Amino acid sequence: MNLFSHTDRTSPASAFKKQHIAMAAWALSISLWHSAVSAAMESESLLSAVSSPLPEYGLVMAPDGKSAVFARKSGTWGSRGTRSELYVTRLQSNAWTPPVLAFPGMADNDDPFFSVDGTKLFFTANRLVNDEPQPDSDIWIADYAEDAFHNPRPLERINSTATEYSPVQTADGTLYFASTRNGGLGAGDIWKSQPRNGAFQEPENLGAPVNTAGGEWNVFLPPRANYLIVEASGRPDAKSTNGDLYLHRLGANGWERPIALDHVNTTGSDLMPRLSPDGETVYFTSTKSLGSPDAEIYAEKTNDFLVSGTPAGQPRLLVVSRSNHEIVALDPITLDILARYPTGPGPHEVSASPDGKTVFAPNYGVYPKPHKDPILPSQMQFTSEPSDTLSRISLAGGVDHTRFSICSRSHGVATSPDSHVWVTCQNEGLVLELDGMSGALVKSWPAGDMGSHILVTTNDNRYVIASNVDAGSVSIFDRSDGSVKTVKTGKGAEGLALTPDQSHVWVGNTQENTISVVRVHDGTHIHKFSSQGRFPVKMKMAPDYSETWVVNTFSREIAILDAQTGAFKEKLAFDTPPLGILMSPDGERLYVSFPRVNEIRAFDRLTRNEVARTDGIMEGDGMAWVTTVH
Repeated sequence: MNLFSHTDRTSPASAFKKQHIAMAAWALSISLWHSAVSAAMESESLLSAVSSPLPEYGLVMAPDGKSAVFARKSGTWGSRGTRSELYVTRLQSNAWTPPVLAFPGMADNDDPFFSVDGTKLFFTANRLVNDEPQPDSDIWIADYAEDAFHNPRPLERINSTATEYSPVQTADGTLYFASTRNGGLGAGDIWKSQPRNGAFQEPENLGAPVNTAGGEWNVFLPPRANYLIVEASGRPDAKSTNGDLYLHRLGANGWERPIALDHVNTTGSDLMPRLSPDGETVYFTSTKSLGSPDAEIYAEKTNDFLVSGTPAGQPRLLVVSRSNHEIVALDPITLDILARYPTGPGPHEVSASPDGKTVFAPNYGVYPKPHKDPILPSQMQFTSEPSDTLSRISLAGGVDHTRFSICSRSHGVATSPDSHVWVTCQNEGLVLELDGMSGALVKSWPAGDMGSHILVTTNDNRYVIASNVDAGSVSIFDRSDGSVKTVKTGKGAEGLALTPDQSHVWVGNTQENTISVVRVHDGTHIHKFSSQGRFPVKMKMAPDYSETWVVNTFSREIAILDAQTGAFKEKLAFDTPPLGILMSPDGERLYVSFPRVNEIRAFDRLTRNEVARTDGIMEGDGMAWVTTVH
């Protein structure tokens, strides 16, 4: 039996696949090119000479390229009671010498940086001054001549009673550094001091947008000072609690808004990028993951390093974290976490504007009690708080989060091709049509039943469809004539999936474990069949009409059904309940959230095999695609 008639069964153009093939080809060509360049081999040789079982960080090369200084800790990264010491290695006979202490007998020094002319080394130290112990770290300077450092001393007119670190000098002699001194915007800020008549002047705070109410801990600028990279913590889109790297370019009116270097940032500590003398290579430090006992120094071509996050036009997978009140952006291939965007309380669904610049999430206010560790379904406890807002997160030119007051218990969200935003008002039985830019109400659509929950829109901008979970129905809104058709489907109508040609919608009836098929243009309920499991909450159909993946949460399974007939094909069983599901635009991958264990897993649709997994998405639910825009 064929459930519906249609003429076009051709799979749409696979932009998703083509983009990643192009990326893979590009990466391969760059890799081959790197292998032929002697500078890359020199970087490998330098890093090999520097590396040891202990954490190393902050490598900087002398302007003549013949020496390199770095810091090495005496114990594991982040542990107390350890000290840092500066080491130097030198290039002799095309090989880097084994590192030796730069300042023998003097402990707790780090953050090295050569002066522009290479005759001095700036660094930070915490040691005796005039035989008095110093409670903070200060910026010091030492002369460098004949392959040795001489006369280390505190830098005059720069240090305060607070902590100073990360000194960097640009070609005009200006010294940039970080400090926790009073007069800043946050816990740590970036400052600068310009030289005049051979002496540094009173430091000036760089202000916003470089400094924020969070913390800015390390800084780097190239000699021309045409861009700035800062290690910062406490920002809304941070991947790590320790610190991520952000790029500010110098514009006509000063420093531009920050861009997260998402391809470099990890969940660990990422810090201290430094340029090679020829400007072709960036050396930077990363622990790669939160809690890692080690820190390593890495090298990357400068042009690659300065790519501002995920390249424009490449897709990101967005997932709502209900219990952590945020939207998390993932790489769709590796599932690496790229960014986190805070929302209001308890979002369940997310949608992106057609141009990929804006993300919307209703703040439902009802969510599982937060849990960092996996839990059993029996251990889950829901909590609730008042909430009547819609979060709008702009990704263009930075991250901007705005909340609009709409209605209480707004759950579902969708964006139509005209960039209008549609949200469900569950308690009122309404669907609101909003202007995506201003949040202004365009029209309030009565659903005809209570419990409006999930939304989908057709590509032709004509129909919006809402499931009404309390009433067991769907409402079809026809924008061409303003009509509403409400169709009874089954108890607990919730999940919706449009067929690829947009002619029919599948409805998951969660309280009776069935799937209904409704024709969109006239609201005819044409068929009902078993969901092949318990609580069919969400589903996705392949673009070639071959099959539909149905999430049966209570039976901890995904049932794969024939998209033409609804006949059972296969089941995937899990040890924990699945919930959210999204298919890649080319139909090759499925992404499934497993909220009790805080995981997202990716599956190859043809082989059914799991191909990627990530954790750290607390109580993940709805998902959407967005195109990165910077």
